[in-house]
Amino acid sequence: MFEWGGMSSKTEWDWDLVARRRADDILTFGTGIAAAFFRGVLDHGVDVRTEHEVVGLVSDGDTVVGVRVRGPKGEETILGQVVLTTGAHDWSQELSAKFTGIPPEDGGSVAPGTLSGDAIALVEPVGGAPDSLPAWAAPVLPGYRLENPAFDGDTGFRACYEHCLPHTFLVNERAERFCDDSFHTRIVAAALADGDRGGNLPFFMICDSRHHQRYGLGATAPGGEYPPGLVLQSSTLAGLAHALGLPAEALEATAARFNTHAVDGTDPDFGRGTNLSVRKFRGDGKHQPNPNVGPVSEAPFFGMRMRLLNTGIAAAGVRTGDNGAVLDGVGGVVDGLHAAGECSARAAAGVGYNSGYSLSRAMAYGFLAANAIADTRT
Repeated sequence: MFEWGGMSSKTEWDWDLVARRRADDILTFGTGIAAAFFRGVLDHGVDVRTEHEVVGLVSDGDTVVGVRVRGPKGEETILGQVVLTTGAHDWSQELSAKFTGIPPEDGGSVAPGTLSGDAIALVEPVGGAPDSLPAWAAPVLPGYRLENPAFDGDTGFRACYEHCLPHTFLVNERAERFCDDSFHTRIVAAALADGDRGGNLPFFMICDSRHHQRYGLGATAPGGEYPPGLVLQSSTLAGLAHALGLPAEALEATAARFNTHAVDGTDPDFGRGTNLSVRKFRGDGKHQPNPNVGPVSEAPFFGMRMRLLNTGIAAAGVRTGDNGAVLDGVGGVVDGLHAAGECSARAAAGVGYNSGYSLSRAMAYGFLAANAIADTRT
């Protein structure tokens, strides 16, 4: 991947090799990890019940002893200790508004539409409680929504990584840059901040012909046609500003300021391209002197309104303690009930979000919860 110039340097990829791996159904990154674990579930003969919704927890006094499920044949009760792994709260408008503060018109999610925070509602009747971190501590990503879904169940939302590449920058509705616009956590924090001159939503991606020719956008190949209604185009920055509803003089001034330093690969205003992870994983490794920075100066110019998209990795979830045991509002254990994965609230974030952290946490706490349950049976 790095020999090809990085994840975003599509013009340098060996597409024949990619096609062979797709034909062989080779899965990598998080998809490969999840598939390997599910294969293990099938190989061990675990009873997997699709089309069954958990509608409630069953208690015996203060202890959870099972679940009530609703399936094609009606409701039934399944007894045993419970590990909740119902995922995040992306598609609950109420929970997303409460825990992220992202307005609906500026938000969305790339996760499946079934993720709606079920665990929070399930634990509350038995004393469990939610907890949360700030929205910037979850991997909320800049992205967009397509007018037409591409497949069954497609919500149309797409994460955007092209904002990290050279020959582009982000602006607010005043046509001003407002952060290190190559680094998603900085974008989220700044977009949701209320400054002296107002917030930074909505925000827009501006790029030039070199960006279009070299990188494309999502499934759009470099130099290809962007999806209908998504990206606006003009022969001048002023024309693009008018099309996007931005102040033209301000956009021209922003581009001039950015370009003055971008020719040398620097950004003294916000430090674009100084984060090592972004440089390595989201830049164009063939572009020098900075894989994330290049002037936006060659017509035609392109622009689109962006969104802040959740990714199925939550800002909030069920409060848990040792071994993933579900806790009540004062820190006491709800007996017989555990949670793992993104339905469980995280307790740490650091300065950003490291790729792989979600599945690592799910594996660790799933393992600990299963061992804790096994210990009670010996």
